[in-house]
Amino acid sequence: MGLRMAYWFGFAAVAGAFGGLLAFGVQHIESSVANWRLLFIIEGIPAVLLGVLTLFFLPNRPESTTYLTERERALAVERMNRATSGDTGAVINRAHVVLAFKDWRIYVAGVIYFGLNCALASISAFLPTILTTLGYSNARAQLFTVPPYAVAAVVLVMFSFSSDRLQSRGYFMTASCAIGGIGYLLLLTVHENNHARYFATFCITSGTYTTIGLIIAWFAHNLGSETKKATGIPMFMAIGQCGSVLGSHIYPKTEGPTYTRMCLGIPRCHLLLVAKCKNPIKLLFS
Repeated sequence: MGLRMAYWFGFAAVAGAFGGLLAFGVQHIESSVANWRLLFIIEGIPAVLLGVLTLFFLPNRPESTTYLTERERALAVERMNRATSGDTGAVINRAHVVLAFKDWRIYVAGVIYFGLNCALASISAFLPTILTTLGYSNARAQLFTVPPYAVAAVVLVMFSFSSDRLQSRGYFMTASCAIGGIGYLLLLTVHENNHARYFATFCITSGTYTTIGLIIAWFAHNLGSETKKATGIPMFMAIGQCGSVLGSHIYPKTEGPTYTRMCLGIPRCHLLLVAKCKNPIKLLFS
């Protein structure tokens, strides 16, 4: 599960890398259309086309697929319900919906995810801003966002693979949270060494993306039946995604170029998450 989620969420990091390259190229295009509008068009068209294609090619359930044999469909259902109390067929178990709303673990995990999304949204939106404080122009700052995202995708896959092999999520989340926190502390304490500050951005992206990939895999695998997953995962996501709203506003220009309060606040969130993740395998999902 962890490695599958790493492949899925790793594309978000890879998209960040390609986004930097696209932004760098679009800034050099001379057109009657504003550059930011052009960037939205270039990045939006593939997503819209793929969305339409999935309506026709993405199957709803293993039982209804046409390209699998009867034996393959049975195997897919067995794998889907492995280690869970799976529902039988495409049904909604109302009792499991109520259980999801009563499960305190969903709310605790949602708060953890809220903090992680706050860090993710801030670094996604303001990484070029951070890089401009190192002396790069706006265009070169976009270009230099590529390596941190590329490394983050690799670290995410490595941590997720190891997490699957050792059947442990909490300790790996602790390590990745600590890596992200170290990155913010470097930005806060190191002002003259631009190489160290650039290295800090690698720590931040790697730690943040890795922790989010791990908690999504961890949470989705421990909810039980399909009905409870269908109820609990949107609740978990809804709570967590509110952090993106906060994260997009925590780099005000008045705080530049050091953004001291932000660099103090995010490490505190990371340290809190480290504390939460230190013994969560028994506390949250035992």
